[in-house]
Amino acid sequence: MANITRIYWLRHESSRTEATWEVIARSAVLQDNASVHTARVSRQALNDTGFSEIDHPPYSPDLAPSDYFLFQFKKELRGRRFVDDNQMKMAVESHFEGIFFGRFEGVIHQM
Repeated sequence: MANITRIYWLRHESSRTEATWEVIARSAVLQDNASVHTARVSRQALNDTGFSEIDHPPYSPDLAPSDYFLFQFKKELRGRRFVDDNQMKMAVESHFEGIFFGRFEGVIHQM
C-alpha cells in the first residue's frame, strides 16, 4: 500500500516510467468515514488518480492499525519526565524508528 503523498509524487514528480504506473495501480487508500473523505469530490479525485479505495465499515473500531501499537508506546512514556521538547521528540522518534513496516502489515492482516 502507499499513501497519498507517495502517489502524488509518483504522479507529478517522477519520470513516469511504466514501473511508476504499476505502483499506482497496486496502491490503495483506507480512510475513515469523515465527511471530507466520503464527499463525491474526494472519491472522484481518488478515482482519477488511479488507485483503489478500501471501504471503511461505519462502526468498526478495530480497523485503525495505530490502535495496536500506540497503547504500548503510551506505556513506555508513562512516568517519564522530559527536560524540554527536544528530549521528548527524540523519545518519540526513537520509538517509531523501531517499528518496522512489516509490523503494520501484520496488524492490517489480523483485522
